[in-house]
Amino acid sequence: MPPDVRRVMMRGMGAERSAWLLGGGLVVLGLALVAACAEGGEEDLPFGPAADDAGPDVTGAKLPPKKVDDDDDDVVPGDDDDDTGPDGGPKPDGGADAGPTNPTGVSAACAAAIAKASWDFETADTSWTHRPSDGAENQASWPFDPWSRGTASTISCPSGICWAGERTQNYAQCSRGELLSPSIDLSACAAATVTLTFAHAYRFWTGRVGSNDWFDGGIVELSGNGGTAWSAPSATFPGVLKILKGQGGANCVSAPWHTDGKPGFTGSQLTAVDFSIVVPSALITTRTRIRFSTAAGVSTPNVGHHRENTAPGWRIDNVRFTAAP
Repeated sequence: MPPDVRRVMMRGMGAERSAWLLGGGLVVLGLALVAACAEGGEEDLPFGPAADDAGPDVTGAKLPPKKVDDDDDDVVPGDDDDDTGPDGGPKPDGGADAGPTNPTGVSAACAAAIAKASWDFETADTSWTHRPSDGAENQASWPFDPWSRGTASTISCPSGICWAGERTQNYAQCSRGELLSPSIDLSACAAATVTLTFAHAYRFWTGRVGSNDWFDGGIVELSGNGGTAWSAPSATFPGVLKILKGQGGANCVSAPWHTDGKPGFTGSQLTAVDFSIVVPSALITTRTRIRFSTAAGVSTPNVGHHRENTAPGWRIDNVRFTAAP
């Protein structure tokens, strides 16, 4: 933490508050809202019509996909839990705040916006939500959505508690789910260079079937209109997702796969690292949002062992924005 940024504790009006000292000024940050997340159940492998690269259909037909309303008009500030001491280190309760970086040289309004746009997920979901993606919830009863918040045992969280695409076991074949931020007002930073940074670790299934290599994985996208439309920002990603939708007569239900063929994270990164993306200026708005999406194909035709040949998935933590002139 830069020497001119310090966090202090304040009590008053019956509530605990936290503040950052930015140079000689004081910015008071409010407490974040808490949102609960729904979990899906697990039943049978979601068979459906064979995909173009799949074998013959096995059982059952799919239901028509339901349109998912991505629009979210609520603008919710970022997490600002009082879990660090005055020196920036963790408090005795073990909390660890990602903390804003002092955006030297930007306007005071931009600095205030950036200070709110930081989440460490240690104490609450902080209005982040998750759900199956690509309309998969209408296709079959299956654990499509792997996301939950907590500690992880298969691959450790970058720090303490994080969001993970399965925390204690491998993800299911054919799973595809998305983790979504609340809408974030970054409009005061429209004239600045804004960067999104997050800590992560992951392991996804990769395999050769037939003459092709296939890659489960995850992608990150941004929206400037609250989630009505999403864009994959430019960055140097380690791979490109290539989803195997069926093999040996076992097929994922037919549905759009918006992750397939997109640059993203494939293979493995078992040690947590930071990854940064410059936010396109067109997406620096009053309703900026972040979406982390994962997707998995059919890694084994043995449907009775649909987790044994997959992998632990993705860990997301310490999400924050920074700004520079």
